[in-house]
Amino acid sequence: MIVSDILTFKYPNGECQRVQKLVFNNWSQLEFLFPSYSEESFEHLCALYENYIIPKCPWIFGKLILFRIPDDMSVPFPFETERYGTVSDKTTAAAIALRQGVVIIGGRPVFRTKAVREFWSALEKSKCVRVICGYLPNTTVLPVGNWSGFLSECEPDAAVKTNSSFFIMDRFDCASAYDCIGSTIGLLVKDGLVINPPMYMREALIVRKDGSCSIEVPELTDLTIEINSSSINKDSSHIYCRPECRITPKHKGKDIVIIGSKVAAIHDGGNTFVPSSGFVASVSETDAAPGDQVVYRGYKDVSFGIQGGNSAVIDGRKTEYFKSPFYNIKRLWSTSYPPSLYPLDYCKDRAPRIAIGCDYTGRPVLVWAEGAGKLRYTPGVDSCGASLSEMANICQNIGLKNALNLDGGGSAQILINNRRSLLISDRNPDDSEAERAVPVGLMIR
Repeated sequence: MIVSDILTFKYPNGECQRVQKLVFNNWSQLEFLFPSYSEESFEHLCALYENYIIPKCPWIFGKLILFRIPDDMSVPFPFETERYGTVSDKTTAAAIALRQGVVIIGGRPVFRTKAVREFWSALEKSKCVRVICGYLPNTTVLPVGNWSGFLSECEPDAAVKTNSSFFIMDRFDCASAYDCIGSTIGLLVKDGLVINPPMYMREALIVRKDGSCSIEVPELTDLTIEINSSSINKDSSHIYCRPECRITPKHKGKDIVIIGSKVAAIHDGGNTFVPSSGFVASVSETDAAPGDQVVYRGYKDVSFGIQGGNSAVIDGRKTEYFKSPFYNIKRLWSTSYPPSLYPLDYCKDRAPRIAIGCDYTGRPVLVWAEGAGKLRYTPGVDSCGASLSEMANICQNIGLKNALNLDGGGSAQILINNRRSLLISDRNPDDSEAERAVPVGLMIR
């Protein structure tokens, strides 16, 4: 049984906040949902940059090149370069070539090689490249992966669908040529299978097979990493992650660049860029190759796990501050890592929010705090959006024992029988809703 309630909270200053609370029976009902790629997602992403992200803070952005490569398009660039090693896919190879071969001047591309110019022309014909300009003079290349889709367009017969994890989306999160917009960040576990590894000391909701539910901070060192059925030896290797490391030190062995469950690149001799969406394993020797699958072992007792943050409630007590250095990047670290522009005011920065947790009987609960529309907001009529502090209050007040914030903002939504009861915050210029494509969601069939 699934029970959904719409609650409205009134604030003393006349503002209001609508919240959807959804309770279901047990964690076994919950599955990870990987939407089919939507051809429209690239256009929607570009529109988001053009209509909201750049106009909001144009002085922090330079000239952005967003591009994607259709599945049937080949690239005329080598998959192996001295600086980046051997990469696993054509999107990365193209990102490296575009970084080196094009610069935006006066809003137009200037090419350094004929191959890059011809490739750019092919992208333009396929409507797969866009230049969006901020005020700064520098040029940044942002590859977009072919794996994000719209929740409303997939699994139409599902009882419940919602967005879930953080993913690479910000210009500042594409910190290396290996990074790609749409890459999922953080732990995903279902029935002991680790779908995506933990990162960045962020909190996670962990449900064990004995039924216990808790907020924990999983780390990559908790797991055994296997490639081709061989474990990476922890005694003779070293794992490098951001923000502690931007480029690995030089050495005589090999660097294995790993993103999610795939070897993204192999680079000899160290001096390897560490991706924001993954990590680098430095080893003396390896038979791993780009594209190989990576397996993580160590969570056999976990029936469901997802990493997000910040926590909202832990053992009945609301969280009063940022619990992880992940959220204090501007204060603690000089090396960028996602999300680079995360709001730093815990009590004041409002946005749409999604939380997942359990009540005092152990039942799973989803919570959606509706946000204000990005282009227009009427106080007292539209939801104002919740700060992380306000979301913690909401989760505590509606009876959650443990609760964790998932990816909020324009991604936040809950669909029941493929319909939303609240409004998403991303808007088109006519103020209609603009659903944001996501790489992973949660689903109850």
